[in-house]
Amino acid sequence: REKGAFPRFNMNHYMQAPFINGLDDETQLMILKHGIRNSHLTSIAPTGTISLCADNISSGIEPVFAYSQKRIVRMPEGDIEMAVDDYGVRVFNCRGKRAQDVTVEEHLAVLACASKCVDSAVSKTCNVPSNTPWADFKNLYMEAWELGCKGLATYQVGGKRAGIIKSTDDDACRLDSETGRKECD
Repeated sequence: REKGAFPRFNMNHYMQAPFINGLDDETQLMILKHGIRNSHLTSIAPTGTISLCADNISSGIEPVFAYSQKRIVRMPEGDIEMAVDDYGVRVFNCRGKRAQDVTVEEHLAVLACASKCVDSAVSKTCNVPSNTPWADFKNLYMEAWELGCKGLATYQVGGKRAGIIKSTDDDACRLDSETGRKECD
């Protein structure tokens, strides 16, 4: 109320936004009466690296990269390698899907669902295979846009950032010579 609505505020357009329609009646009435100073109120921030500060307890809406991994962390004194174990596995012995186990469609569905709950953007990475053709990349971004997503990040396995995180999930695995199956601790 003190400073008025943001300069490009358009009441009709703003009040039709799905996020605004999801607000309680009292808040919507206040916006109708006074406008709103901030053009955007919420977003889902990237939490992959930040989660390491909280003992790797959660990486937000992202699946874990690996149950056990080594990460290159840039420090003032130089790059260091850190071993990181998934909190859910370490504490509860619960193994959810890893990023590489989630299909492109599942990544996109989570992003689209979360996008409906915020009026800004969602940080969510869609992992794609290393052999993904350019046309598929383009279609993925178009589909995200059609679903109402405001942004999309992709990670191509084996791409330029491949050396930053290395899965060590297989370090505790062995191949059963009789069944041919991989067994992991």
